[in-house]
Formats: sequence, C-alpha cells, structure tokens
Amino acid sequence: MIDEFQLEDLRLRGFRGSATTLAEDLIRHPELIPFPGVLGGTMGFYDSTQVHVLNDRWVYAYFEDGHIGGFGVFQYSVGDSGQIKWKCLNAFLDD
Repeated sequence: MIDEFQLEDLRLRGFRGSATTLAEDLIRHPELIPFPGVLGGTMGFYDSTQVHVLNDRWVYAYFEDGHIGGFGVFQYSVGDSGQIKWKCLNAFLDD
C-alpha cells in the first residue's frame, strides 16, 4: 500500500489528497475497464474496498457488471495542477 513518503512526493507535484482520494477518482472512470458488460450490465468499480492503491504509480482494482468481474492494474500520474490521469496497464476477467 502507498506510504506517507510516496504521498508526500505526489503532494509536491500538486496532488491534494490521500489514497482514498485516488481510489475515489478511479471509481469515477469506468471507461478504463477494457471489457463490455454482459446481459445488460455496466462495468464499474462498485466496491471501494476492492480498490488498492499500491504505490505512487499503480492501483490494483476489482471491477464487475453484476454478472462477471475481473481485476486490473491501472497506472496514474499527477499533473502540475493536481489532476489525476489514468491508464489501464493490464486487466483480466475472473473465471
């Protein structure tokens, strides 16, 4: 999990938040999930306890649509204005 030293480094780059802030921001970006929902479901990060901020670059998170689910590793960066930018590095559906 991200430590205080890594959070301080992000704050020096303009970030004004915590690990919870990062998790909440990822939850607002279901478009990062590279799989469509099935049977009318919509993929999303619905369980905030399943979003794990690993360090000052990566988040590991569970996503689902109510029928199927999976996991992904998401990279983030913080711009000068504190804005968080996301990228999906890898994801898979859980069997």
